[in-house]
Amino acid sequence: MAKHAALIRPKFELVENILTDEIASRGIGTWVKPLGGYFFGFEALSGCAKEIVAKCKEAGVTMTGAGSPFPYKKDPDDSVIRIAPTYPSLDELKKAAEEFVVVTRLVSVNKLLEALNHCYVLTDRRAIHCYVLTDRRAILCYVLTGRPIIGIFI
Repeated sequence: MAKHAALIRPKFELVENILTDEIASRGIGTWVKPLGGYFFGFEALSGCAKEIVAKCKEAGVTMTGAGSPFPYKKDPDDSVIRIAPTYPSLDELKKAAEEFVVVTRLVSVNKLLEALNHCYVLTDRRAIHCYVLTDRRAILCYVLTGRPIIGIFI
């Protein structure tokens, strides 16, 4: 077991570090650091898990299905995603975790902006381009960059 733990520990640490650096301060997801087992239990904003997993798949990142800890995968809040970092190599895992972060930010921003009329977020796989047509652009910028914004991206 010690050899097995030595193989997978760096993978869990990598994912933990990326999630901590890119998600924690933005309030768009939480997780419990696993003390054993093969999964991170990630909780996205309510109503976002299925879309995050679907967009990750479009980006080439294979994940377990949204709501997989629930019977029949029926998560009442559509917020729970299992992250299984044990299979890919460290390089593949780093790329996948970075894609997951970008997708999570995008889906979260869109969810937060649903309540704000006339707001749009467009993206491709490489960068997030934001066109915000409202005075309430601080939410958008904070989730994407973690910094406040003055002005509009064009």
